[in-house]
Amino acid sequence: MAFQERLVYGAKEYGLPKENEELRIPVFSIDASGKINKAGLVMITFDNYWLSSLVSKAGEDSVARMLFDQGDPVQVRVRQKPPGNAPKTPLWTIILNWCTLLLPLFIINSNLFLALIQRGNKDTQLLLRELR
Repeated sequence: MAFQERLVYGAKEYGLPKENEELRIPVFSIDASGKINKAGLVMITFDNYWLSSLVSKAGEDSVARMLFDQGDPVQVRVRQKPPGNAPKTPLWTIILNWCTLLLPLFIINSNLFLALIQRGNKDTQLLLRELR
């Protein structure tokens, strides 16, 4: 969370903030003599108040709440699902997919389709001869 909050203000380093670390953004002002002065405006202080506000904002079913409730940092690893746990595809889905793939090929190569096309104009007949 601290890293994400730092990104908004231009911080690029990744890691946990030190206790009471302050995140400042530059602020410029001009004094009476016309000199430009640079100061830092504190945007976030990573203290106990900041941490308690994060905990209180986490929703009951959020990932942040789950991580806070663990109490200790953990390492997350992605692993493959064990074999055999993949959902089975219903047979009707497999048949429908094959019909969708092969039916247009059967229709185009059928004699009925070719007979209907051949009754068409001469351009269509020339195109069919080229395709054969």
